[in-house]
Amino acid sequence: MTKAGIENPRVGGSSPPPGTIFSLKFKWLLRYLRKRRYRITIAQSLHIFHIVEDMMAKHVIMGGKVHVYKRDNSKYWQCSTFLAGKNHRTSTKEESLSQAKDFAEDWYLELRGKAKTGNLKNEKTFKKAAEQFTREYEVLTDGERNAKYVQDHQARLRNHLTPFFGDYGLSEVTSGAVQDYRIFRMENADKPPSRSTMHHEIVTLRQVLKTAIRHGWLQHLPDLSTPYKMSSKVSHRAWNISVFMKQRGNMPRMAKASLGNGQQNSFMITFCLWQTPDYAPMR
Repeated sequence: MTKAGIENPRVGGSSPPPGTIFSLKFKWLLRYLRKRRYRITIAQSLHIFHIVEDMMAKHVIMGGKVHVYKRDNSKYWQCSTFLAGKNHRTSTKEESLSQAKDFAEDWYLELRGKAKTGNLKNEKTFKKAAEQFTREYEVLTDGERNAKYVQDHQARLRNHLTPFFGDYGLSEVTSGAVQDYRIFRMENADKPPSRSTMHHEIVTLRQVLKTAIRHGWLQHLPDLSTPYKMSSKVSHRAWNISVFMKQRGNMPRMAKASLGNGQQNSFMITFCLWQTPDYAPMR
């Protein structure tokens, strides 16, 4: 007996009305098949039972508190529950219904434990956003980034950022939390990380938070700048035309003095001569 045989039994050239078989209980299903002159064994009966059970849209466990169901476009069972004023859903990653129910029970009990201790987050965690960033970054850059650069992002998340921020809700990753992370890295290392290392870690942190914003998990990006310190950028004075003209006026004198000392092969002398209109014949 196959699934196709259940859906379209041919007895006397007639078929049962659509949808009637799967709405019957198992024993009534067997009686229905026997009346239609099917001879089935115990093994076939169990096979039919599992097919009907899998075809059911939803199962309820834990006294109606947890629902186990399967989406049309997925081979895995899903589970959901309503707890602490919000719906929670996840994939069991199981194709077997019995294993999916075991997973759903453990998942629900874990959620209840977190709710009692106040650790139940009603938002995406940093760990979830980091996993999403890791999954999509290499694919979306499509070779535009060096492989080592991508691996460095993953290493910083794996070794430092996720162990510290992993259980944080995304809204809890504030400027103060980032400052606590900097202090933690400075105080809990044999050798404090360099300024460049910390900068790269904050860049990776910013990329993860931007991923969360794109997916609608976070409303805005917190201030990730380093307080109390001067900017690490090298600043230059603005270009001054009077200073340039003064230096340009000294170029012929510098070139003559250098040529008089026998430094004909100096790069600076050649540069000065080329930039000085009075020495155009020497080009």
